[in-house]
Amino acid sequence: RSPALRASIARAAAAAGVRVTYSTRLEDRSDQASFREAGVPAVLLFTGFHDDYHRATDVARRVNVAGLARVVGVAEAIVRDAADDVAPAGTTGGAGNGP
Repeated sequence: RSPALRASIARAAAAAGVRVTYSTRLEDRSDQASFREAGVPAVLLFTGFHDDYHRATDVARRVNVAGLARVVGVAEAIVRDAADDVAPAGTTGGAGNGP
């Protein structure tokens, strides 16, 4: 659990007006699991559960488009924060240790 990643998430979520909930509910069932197992900081961003989540009855009309747009904005801010924190080879600046 990376304190730098959590700080980046908090900044991005606050700027987007998104509530953050940390949970282990999907810890081993989602795409980020293999990264976490390898020691790579990872995060799962989504708009929340509903009764048909990951079931055959989960159809496109259930997509929370407005929420998805906010989550994409949060993801972009986290990636930009990480990129800004790592200086390119041969340059100075950035903490060099990213989230």
